Parts: sequence; C-alpha cells; structure tokens
Amino acid sequence: MDPAAAAELAALAGVTMPPGEAAHAEDLYAAAMLASEDYRDHQAEVWGVLVARQWSTEPSWADLFDELTPERAQRLGQLYDALPDGARAEYDRRYGQPERA
Repeated sequence: MDPAAAAELAALAGVTMPPGEAAHAEDLYAAAMLASEDYRDHQAEVWGVLVARQWSTEPSWADLFDELTPERAQRLGQLYDALPDGARAEYDRRYGQPERA
C-alpha cells in the first residue's frame, strides 16, 4: 500500500498515523496478501490431489480418500491447513492430525 493511500485511509478513520506505524502497517498488509495467495495456491493443489479422476456422481470425502495413494495422502498432510473442513475431518479420522497442525 502506498503511503498516500495509507494516509487517506487513516484520515477517513479520523486517525493520524506516525510514519513508522504507516510503514509497519504497509508491511503487514503485504505479508497478509502474500500469505493469502499461498493459501489459495495450496487450496487449488488440495483439489488436484483429492480429485484424481472424473466421477459419474458426486463422491463423498470417504470416496476421495479411498483412492489416495500413500504419496498423495502424505501430500495432503503437508497441505493440512488448506484442507476443506470435510476433508480435514476425513484426514483426521484416517491418519490422525499432523503434529505441526
């Protein structure tokens, strides 16, 4: 976020920001944007790992996990934080929660 935009936002909120705080806020904003981009990339990869083929009907989480190879299951463990809630519950049921999660 450029300093002029930060100053404009602060003015709208009725708050004056010292230059050091404005720089810190800018750094936090940039870090959050990068983190959310990584998270979105991980979510897309999760679906690529889970859905390895086309289904004629909508599969359940159990159906998807039944077809995982050990390598793909391991990769899901590495992507655990990006798993949808249903996939996370099925992962926990089958493999337990990863230690780092």
